[in-house]
Amino acid sequence: GHTVIEVGGQSCACGRRGCAEAYCSATALCRMGREAVVKAAETGEETSLSASVSEAKDVFDAAAKGDALASRVLDEYFDYVAVMLANFINIFQPQAIAVGGGVSGAGDALILPLKRRIFPDMIYNRNQPTELHTRLMTAKLGGDAGIIGAACLHTLQ
Repeated sequence: GHTVIEVGGQSCACGRRGCAEAYCSATALCRMGREAVVKAAETGEETSLSASVSEAKDVFDAAAKGDALASRVLDEYFDYVAVMLANFINIFQPQAIAVGGGVSGAGDALILPLKRRIFPDMIYNRNQPTELHTRLMTAKLGGDAGIIGAACLHTLQ
């Protein structure tokens, strides 16, 4: 989460600027939604999003109902997440990436747009498409993956 994907970008809780965490987390999506609502109010654009977006689900739900602003926010969000994941795929060439956290509850509404952005242009083995190498899915433990992992680690110590 603390790999820089936007030089000089948003402040991150770690003290750096432009970290993936500041662009790819559920908290980041909510921030992006709130900022977009403020801009929309200034220009008179209609949206079903509230200026107090507090859950990533709010943005996904609004986009699913045809809200153009929410769809644009998600497009920008997906672009950042795709850049981060593409970097990790190029570096580590993993068999799978499980996306967890607060956005993982979106399921295919998250995974399918990411696949469309990541895989067509990424082939590190020119004889096989990238999606045959790296499977992209949501984490089975969803938003609880981090806390469950921390609990498991604590019991091992």
